[in-house]
Amino acid sequence: MTAADILRCTPRFWEFHLDSIGAADVATFTLMTIQINLAAGTLVPFAENQLQYQKLLDQMLKFEISAQYMLTEVGHGLDAKNLETTATMLPNGEFDLNSPGLSAAKIMPPSFPVQGFPRVAVVFAQLIVSGESRGI
Repeated sequence: MTAADILRCTPRFWEFHLDSIGAADVATFTLMTIQINLAAGTLVPFAENQLQYQKLLDQMLKFEISAQYMLTEVGHGLDAKNLETTATMLPNGEFDLNSPGLSAAKIMPPSFPVQGFPRVAVVFAQLIVSGESRGI
């Protein structure tokens, strides 16, 4: 699968999703679709013009890393507009992620650490820049 396949929903993209082999191991197929559709699919539009994301995207598409998608929170379910987790931009351009309480915890079982197997996640949070809330 390539970034272009995901971005343009090519026949190759649809062939993957329609292949009946997914029924043989639904858990594996689910992890693959999370990685391709949600994690890589979120990153693809940004990676085209921002080189710093291309290596990460390549690692996702080669399954060299496990990529997860963390939108929901324990206490909010699919109520994403009320996320409590914040991503505060620091003066150096990095972000400080903060989930202020148990209800704001993000969990995706495949994101648990496993020695020797890198994992990343696309994390949704309220963006704070210079003390100003900029939304999710």
